[in-house]
Amino acid sequence: GGSPLTNKQQSGLKGDRLHAILELKSIADVGLVGFPNAGKSSLLKAVSKANPKIADYPFTTVRPQVASVEFPDYFVLRMADIPGLIEGAHNNVGMGHDFLRHIERTHMLLFLIDIHGFQLNNDSPFRTAYETLQLLIAELNMYEKQLLYTRPSIIALNKMDQEGSQALYKDFVASLSKDKVKYRFSPTVYPVSVKTRAGLAELITNVRKAVEQERSKRGVEQMSFQKRLLAEDRDIARVSLIPKS
Repeated sequence: GGSPLTNKQQSGLKGDRLHAILELKSIADVGLVGFPNAGKSSLLKAVSKANPKIADYPFTTVRPQVASVEFPDYFVLRMADIPGLIEGAHNNVGMGHDFLRHIERTHMLLFLIDIHGFQLNNDSPFRTAYETLQLLIAELNMYEKQLLYTRPSIIALNKMDQEGSQALYKDFVASLSKDKVKYRFSPTVYPVSVKTRAGLAELITNVRKAVEQERSKRGVEQMSFQKRLLAEDRDIARVSLIPKS
């Protein structure tokens, strides 16, 4: 640089210019994984203060939406809405690699699947809920074989408020029980309806438990509310530590 105070030997010379691309190693505790229109953005909005774009057509989410999920005891976890995958994502179909790499930057996965199945468009084959899960697993495995072995995963079946959902749920659980490859999936499959909020409290409570266990394994300190305020340089005396009833 040109300042004699900082560079006496080369004062007056041009400085260096550097173009650097920095990528976060971790973006969230939980990554929402699913095909388009499974309800991932709606779930994120239901459990946090995030306001992602929601519409009745595929690919409304084109980049990860990260939000904080806060609990009455001030525990906070970060959840990321990963853009919807499609078949062939591991071959970079539909910006597959851009979407899949975001999954690597989360510490656990929450698979959100439409209980009534998925069909991308009229020219695409229809997939049942169980076939949808198998395809998602296949795409992740073909992209990175260790992905599902190194992260705990929870399965949630959405749109349970619609007719015929209970029978489909039983079929899904029966098919899953026959699957020999378990990876690190939770043994419980959570039936939910993001629209009516049915089942969300139980789901998020168990997601929190999984996050706490994973943080403990990684040696991440469970920062108390007081420590978090100090870290953010706030005055504790001005904040009520009593949860709202």
